[in-house]
Amino acid sequence: MKKRIIFLSCVWTVLIASASANAIPLSENLEGYYKFDFTDGVTYAAKVEQGIGAIKVYVLPDLQTAYIGIIVGDEIYFQDNAPYWAVLRQVNEDTALISVTNADTGEMHEFSVVRIGELAASQIVEEIERTNVDAACGRNLKFIGLALAIFANDHDGELPNDLSELHPYYVSDLMTFVCPARGGEFVDFDTDYVYTPGYSIDSPNAGEEVTVIEVEGNHASFAGHVLYLDGHVEKDLGD
Repeated sequence: MKKRIIFLSCVWTVLIASASANAIPLSENLEGYYKFDFTDGVTYAAKVEQGIGAIKVYVLPDLQTAYIGIIVGDEIYFQDNAPYWAVLRQVNEDTALISVTNADTGEMHEFSVVRIGELAASQIVEEIERTNVDAACGRNLKFIGLALAIFANDHDGELPNDLSELHPYYVSDLMTFVCPARGGEFVDFDTDYVYTPGYSIDSPNAGEEVTVIEVEGNHASFAGHVLYLDGHVEKDLGD
């Protein structure tokens, strides 16, 4: 997260500045919404508010933490201690290419920044939140898989007859059995994840045998996650 904040500070320094020969003069009205395709492959959205001699930049959906930029002529400066510098090159009227360089290592990354509307920004935020929730669900199953393996190691290779046998000694937090996409409180051990007993932990087909499958309906874009006996997790895309 800290690395991301450092990069964002550099991005906004050049997003609305004329630091290179190809940069355009600073707009009188900088308020609005922007998106940028960051180097981690994720598209983020931000909101800019303008005051007297400064702007505030909020990386959505966080509206509590603002990055303050001081307007000096046709440039805006953000204060940070990172060894990064950036150059903006205008691609067209609505899009710019940002080149960010680490002065210590010489490593450079490029990504685009585009002014967008509020609706588009909210859609980007929704997609990020959905992706984060999906990833958290997958981590739940990976943790359950690890707990199953430890249980088997403690019981001469035998797996439990039910997921409830994992609590509290192998899985202390009951929310591990709750899919984050559904939300809410813990109800039962098979409300979100259905366990299939009867496998041997040393099965030669462990990479193909399904141990836990997620109940359908928790995710909008796919059927659910699947945990295999060898501990790996896949998405079930459905039909």
